[in-house]
Amino acid sequence: MSPVAVTFRRTVGRLRSQFPTALAAGLFMAAVAALFSLRLEAAEGTSASVVALWALSASALLPVAAAFLAMDVWSDERRTGRTDLLLSVAVRERDFVVGKFVGVWFALLLVVALSLASCGLALAAFAPAALDGADWSEVIAAFGALAAQGALWCAAASAVSAAFANSAASFCTSAILFAALPRGVWQALLSFSAAGRTVFGDFPFDAHVADMVSGSVTLGTAVAYVVFTVLALFVASKSVSSLRLVGRGSRMLRASTALALALAAFFAVAVTALAARLNVSFEFASGGGGDFSPRLRRTISETSGSVSATAFLSRRDPRFREVARRLRALRRAADSLGGLRLEVRYVDPRWDIGSAGRLARLGAREGSIVFEKGRRTAVLDLADGAGWNDLAPALRSLVSPPQHRDVCWAVGHGEARFDDYGSWGLSDIARDIAREGYRNVAVDLAAESPIPADCALLVVAGAKDEFSRAELGRIEAFLRDGGRLLVMLGRPGTGGVAPLLPAWGMRPVVKPLKDQKTISGTDVIVSDFADHPVSSALAGSRIVLDRPLSFELSAAAESAAGADRIEFLPLARAGGAAVVAAAERGAGAGSDLAIRPARIVAVGDAAFVSNAALAARASANRDFFLNAVAYLSGTDFTGAPSADPAVLSTGLDRASRLKLTLASSALAPLLVFLVLSAVVFRRRIRR
Repeated sequence: MSPVAVTFRRTVGRLRSQFPTALAAGLFMAAVAALFSLRLEAAEGTSASVVALWALSASALLPVAAAFLAMDVWSDERRTGRTDLLLSVAVRERDFVVGKFVGVWFALLLVVALSLASCGLALAAFAPAALDGADWSEVIAAFGALAAQGALWCAAASAVSAAFANSAASFCTSAILFAALPRGVWQALLSFSAAGRTVFGDFPFDAHVADMVSGSVTLGTAVAYVVFTVLALFVASKSVSSLRLVGRGSRMLRASTALALALAAFFAVAVTALAARLNVSFEFASGGGGDFSPRLRRTISETSGSVSATAFLSRRDPRFREVARRLRALRRAADSLGGLRLEVRYVDPRWDIGSAGRLARLGAREGSIVFEKGRRTAVLDLADGAGWNDLAPALRSLVSPPQHRDVCWAVGHGEARFDDYGSWGLSDIARDIAREGYRNVAVDLAAESPIPADCALLVVAGAKDEFSRAELGRIEAFLRDGGRLLVMLGRPGTGGVAPLLPAWGMRPVVKPLKDQKTISGTDVIVSDFADHPVSSALAGSRIVLDRPLSFELSAAAESAAGADRIEFLPLARAGGAAVVAAAERGAGAGSDLAIRPARIVAVGDAAFVSNAALAARASANRDFFLNAVAYLSGTDFTGAPSADPAVLSTGLDRASRLKLTLASSALAPLLVFLVLSAVVFRRRIRR
């Protein structure tokens, strides 16, 4: 058996027979799971990959785990005097170094695999919806990225261990040099730089993990891990061999060793810089970013010809990786669905001056995606956020003529405004409405003029003050002419247009909703949807309402008949009560009469689609609202215009999130610790 194999088995056996190893494994799993739980909650509603979130959590703690496992691989030998015995045999130092390194690396990978298994099983038990978008290719890529980083940290920690006779000093030095110091310096740069993350980007090791999971790896990154791992092993080997020089007073040998280390470091930096300068990247199929909304799939399949998609932003921009991931997935989808030939380009405004100037003349600015088909262009500004639901309208605008339809927003009664960018404003959802081809228009009902004839629907978003009789009369006239109304009501259900609703089939009431799932304690998770054009396509999703009102069938709906017949339709229920409802009047007039029925959709939450609500949690609130707009306007309705499967939605409420955290960060690590401790205890008894 080779010396490397013998040293490997000895190292693994020693680690397996120590209680600190069991403790380190349990603590690593607990810390990774806790960090993963926090990241998962923060990423709810974003396009983050659940596999990437776990990998990023493990990557942050990987140097500490490597430092602990490797802290006494050489320190223990030096403390007990076994180093002299090892150096006296006819075996090269590098064989001992490589064997110990591989043993520590193997142990670290086992701990990482246990962490992956525990977090995955906890998600499968308490949040299976979070695993819907996960793919085995992502898991393999994430484990590969962590394996590469683990090799580097284990080699570096082994080199540090060779320089200390005290294992605690070795651990503290490695943890500070490879974990605390790099991230601390990076956070300081982000905090004190005026441009912050835009200049420095993401932490390099986090960026490498995110790239790998999304299906991309650069030559510079791969070369850097290999070269610096070998460099660390070379340093460890030279540190061990230098112990032979103790007491000999050979300055020349010491100087030559120092020169060899300096030349090796220079060579490693030069090779890595050259590989990075070549800027060669490799892409492979990954599950990340490959899920598409029904509308986007239909848009791609119906679009023919060649379209270019240009990412106009710096490669150091933290948004670049997400945009590149989406565009790669979009190109793969175009190739598989046929019809559309998509060419993806990247323009860095700091290096591609000519191309940047051309895009600027097209009306694009840095931080945008520019779609071009012939002479037609569509610019998607990343400052507004870019999701699959934004890409579909951009592509559709290249092949379809512009449509001019107005969504009128009532103002003057304390309503939330579509041009308010604050937490309780509606600028986010208004931007989505504009991308769907509508125009957002403010309408003051206190004016003497009626509601404009080109108003596709009127939105009353959480009015706090009473509407006057004249204003209610204008809305009444608008509805009798076939108008459409979308109203969001807050507690207690009075004020605004609430007095108008009973005459049109629905009556808002305050009803306690017991035993309902919740996220914050005051909101209600609603997942019981009716078979209706607004809600049927969202089966399996959820909307989140804060202290919602309920709606019941009014007496007017029960007594109306013939052409005035009113249909009351509960769209979403919680605890048996309709928290979102629709009413349609005039549908019974007969298909032979050219009468446009009046429609009302009422939501029992005034902040249903506020900026804060859309940003704080993963839900189908945005999709539900846009479906309601399409249903009420009666034009270009597809059933699920913007449902984005790429959005991370765990489906967790407060209770299940607590169970997930306890299971993954407490129970599973404790079980692993007890099992490993039992193995250690059994081995010691046998001795």
